[in-house]
Amino acid sequence: MAFRYASLIETKRAEIKSIEGSNPQLYKEFAGEIQRLEVDYQNLRSELSQTPNQEEIVEAMIQNLQMQLDILNRQLQIIQKISKPSHEKTI
Repeated sequence: MAFRYASLIETKRAEIKSIEGSNPQLYKEFAGEIQRLEVDYQNLRSELSQTPNQEEIVEAMIQNLQMQLDILNRQLQIIQKISKPSHEKTI
């Protein structure tokens, strides 16, 4: 399950990277949001082997991946909205 999330996340991150050249500030902001969650995920992952109740950690890891995916989807929607030509916005 985690592999599926990771694969989707990487695909969406690559899509978002496409705005890095045209809108570096927005890209930096978007990447920062995901990076913070990625750091949290890595911390959870390192705790996993040291925690007696691994089920809770695994659940938190899955929730983290779901949050990353949700945020990436919202970021892609924002990119889509700002990428529309201005005449399409008025129609």
